[in-house]
Amino acid sequence: MGVSQNPAKKAAAKNTPARRAPAKKTTTSPRAPRTARPAAAKQPTDRQTKTNAVTTFVGLDGETYTLPTIGEDIGAKVPGGITKAAIMNPDDRMAQLRLTFATIESVEMAAETRAALEALTTEEMLKVAARWMGESKGSSV
Repeated sequence: MGVSQNPAKKAAAKNTPARRAPAKKTTTSPRAPRTARPAAAKQPTDRQTKTNAVTTFVGLDGETYTLPTIGEDIGAKVPGGITKAAIMNPDDRMAQLRLTFATIESVEMAAETRAALEALTTEEMLKVAARWMGESKGSSV
């Protein structure tokens, strides 16, 4: 059984020029063979410390104080139960506050800096602490 074609399409097909082969690219120098590069292993960025992560705040006396960077060793100083509660219940504000205050107590900082931080209003102290803990992403806490 033959397939019938439209006579107009047949005539148009006869008048269509033949397709040309794509032109070959010529180069004067031979191309160096490509070598497969091994894919670079992804490196976690959560363990990379920021080199310029410095948190400062202005105390009630008008002086500027600098908080120390939270290091990896903080995990050995903050009780595991506090960290677990904050991680397992991220919406629990009290667990987050306990972790914040445990971190402040565990970090070595100058006595003047600690006194100036604690002299701030609760609202201001928590803003400074949140900024400080957010900027010190090099820590595991």
